Amino acid sequence: MEQQPQQPPAPASPPAQPAWGQPPAAPASQWVQPPTVAAARGSVTGLAKIGAVILILFGLLWTLFWGAVVVLGAALKGTFDQFGTGVGDTLGGAVAIIGVFFLIIAVLELVVGIASWMGKEWARIGGIIYGLVFGGICLVGALGTASGGSSSGTNTTSGLIVLAVLAIAYFYTLVVFAVRWRSRV
Repeated sequence: MEQQPQQPPAPASPPAQPAWGQPPAAPASQWVQPPTVAAARGSVTGLAKIGAVILILFGLLWTLFWGAVVVLGAALKGTFDQFGTGVGDTLGGAVAIIGVFFLIIAVLELVVGIASWMGKEWARIGGIIYGLVFGGICLVGALGTASGGSSSGTNTTSGLIVLAVLAIAYFYTLVVFAVRWRSRV
């Protein structure tokens, strides 16, 4: 019996290569990417929620007030016609236009308050702007009331208190939204 010469063993086939355009298979253990920065942000602080409530309440207050001014302006049309033709229409239209302008600002304040409660960054910036502008206006009004003379001390004192409370609330919102918006992670 003749023995056949042994064939050398066939070399092992090379590992399968990935198809064109596909990345190679990842090893079993790999470095895990940390969560993104957006996910690492803390929640809105309780102090900022109080500032949001201030904006919501003032937004409701001003919306009701300026809404009433718009209705009053619309009701004034034609009431002052005894002073001349079109005087009532002009006066009523002017009051209504002014009311609509400030009504839009009041509704925006309400929207900013609700959105800041939900933690929206744009609402934080809006709250800072509202706090700066209206806090400054109320502070100037309070200082003017405090320094101005009046024959009736009651109206001056109550106006000073109201303006001072509004200024303090708006400045509170300004400072909290600027400094303590989100909790530390």
